[in-house]
Amino acid sequence: MNEKLLYSRGFLLTGEGHKISDLPSHWASLTFSDCTLYYDPRVEAIVTEGTSATVAIVGYASAEIDGQRTADLRSIAGRIAGRLPGNANSLLDDLNGRYVLFMVSDGRIKVQTDATGLRPVYFSRIQHPPVVASHADLAARASGAVSSYAADRGFLNAQNLRCPPGRETGYNGIVALTPNVELDLETRATTRIFPRRPDLSDFEPLSVAEVVASAREHVASLAEQRGQLLLSLSAGKDSRASLAILRPWAEELLAFTYDVTYKEKSRANRFDVVAAAQVASKAGVRHKVLPIPKMESESTFLDVLKRNRKWGHSASVARAYSEQLPDGLHFRSNGYAVLGDHYRSTGQSAAETLDASEMAAIASRRKAQAPFVVDIFREFVDGTQFPVVGAGVLDPLRLFYWEYRLGVWATSIVAESDIAHETCFLLNSRRLIAGSMLDAANRGSTSPQIDIVREAWPDLLEVDVNGTHVDSEGS
Repeated sequence: MNEKLLYSRGFLLTGEGHKISDLPSHWASLTFSDCTLYYDPRVEAIVTEGTSATVAIVGYASAEIDGQRTADLRSIAGRIAGRLPGNANSLLDDLNGRYVLFMVSDGRIKVQTDATGLRPVYFSRIQHPPVVASHADLAARASGAVSSYAADRGFLNAQNLRCPPGRETGYNGIVALTPNVELDLETRATTRIFPRRPDLSDFEPLSVAEVVASAREHVASLAEQRGQLLLSLSAGKDSRASLAILRPWAEELLAFTYDVTYKEKSRANRFDVVAAAQVASKAGVRHKVLPIPKMESESTFLDVLKRNRKWGHSASVARAYSEQLPDGLHFRSNGYAVLGDHYRSTGQSAAETLDASEMAAIASRRKAQAPFVVDIFREFVDGTQFPVVGAGVLDPLRLFYWEYRLGVWATSIVAESDIAHETCFLLNSRRLIAGSMLDAANRGSTSPQIDIVREAWPDLLEVDVNGTHVDSEGS
């Protein structure tokens, strides 16, 4: 087994002196409070001590400090430490990136993910030295947890689930840390930190121009240290929005589009390849068609991938990434759907009250039969203090998409590509997401992605979006 691919770009925080036999030998380590933080050197990890708090960050992030956007983690951690144990909400809401954040003040370690949970975080509830890790399998091995059937592929298929329900991981006692909650590592309890007000009135609306400018400042702070800039490009509006934001880096960008070669191509696949090439040509961006061959059922690569995620999207795609693309920063675009009203607009749900039963119905596309699937979502509601009844811009259906569809399902897809490159969602801060939602609601917009394209690069709309003409002027 290639241990440099095992738990790629991962981390593990556990009690100091706790011996872990399964860690890759090339990982580095830092001391954090009374714990040891192990990490893959391909990701940055820092620990900064302040007067009354210590902060560690693993991954990458940018924040505005003294009027300038910076991706210097030590400066960011120092500023957070300086605000603790007081209120650091405004700074934490502004953090954009893919990271896990550890904070200790008053002797208690608190843990948060990035805004959409793009960097996976799992923790152990087992009475054991504390364990927080980037991979559920690593967390399980570090705490002696055994497998559960909730992530068995046969069970998931029978319940029509794309990934385990709720915060399940497939290991007893190992729990996913979802977005917008904070973990207390002493009690293993999670507390909701967002939204603090159901109407988001503690945030300011951000115009489309402000969102584009902020996202570009984020990229500018990262681009020099992240190698090749990569964009997965389709015929749709989401990747079109990412390309529009990335306009200043068009000459450096490598766009790519999947082409499944081991089975008959779907209409969507054929259309994506043609339309994406047209969009790339219009933008003057290099474009690569990425052939996806069939993955052999037995291989060392597949063995590693199964350890990196218990379920997943496509081993064939992950292998194509690792063999056909350079290392760098991959801009993914599936996060934009959090700005819209996905479950209502696709007819999956119109519920005003989102209880565990409705969550199970949405997750399984109304086909789950096992009662304990509802029980698992009930734990999700209780464990995250999920607001099942709400009003305003960020209603429960939108929040569920954010925290489950993105924070659990999409996270598993991203974890597959960590063997090849780092991943970025351009609007991955609570300030940007909330501000965009408020602005779209004020304007009555139903497609913030198209608004971004019209603002940042309207010529891209000269190519139809998923086969439909969209006017660049908004008429």
